[in-house]
Amino acid sequence: MKRSAWIWVLVMGLALASPMFAGEREKCSADTQTCLNKMASNLKSRGWVGIELDHNDSGQLTVTFVEPDSPAMEAGLRAINQLRVFNFRHGLTKEVEAPSVRYSSTPVNGPAKGIGIADHWETIRSSYYEEMGWDPETGKPLPNTLSKLGLGDLIKDL
Repeated sequence: MKRSAWIWVLVMGLALASPMFAGEREKCSADTQTCLNKMASNLKSRGWVGIELDHNDSGQLTVTFVEPDSPAMEAGLRAINQLRVFNFRHGLTKEVEAPSVRYSSTPVNGPAKGIGIADHWETIRSSYYEEMGWDPETGKPLPNTLSKLGLGDLIKDL
């Protein structure tokens, strides 16, 4: 399964389980302080996941924000790094991770006319790798990154 599919499964699982963590099914319509007090009270008895949700007009939940250093962020990072190690174990290389010809082509019209990403791809990819705690040269998760996420047992697989 592609990484984006796994992320979607994780987000949907958190979203479906979130009402039991978030507490309310409706937005708070009281003044700000009253809403904050109610939320703080709920957190004491129900726990904290670290996501903000919104209901659209048809009542569907949407994750609108994931709090840095939250359980939700850690769960997402753990999943991404597990998939990353799996992919490297099965032959992924940095060279394979490149945009398609169409995506990297320079637009000939519209607001981005004449601006392409192909010339900047190496910098973009290396910056992403560093932000994720991966080796900027190979894209492999660094041992420290895996250890911090409780995935130290995967280090041997790289």
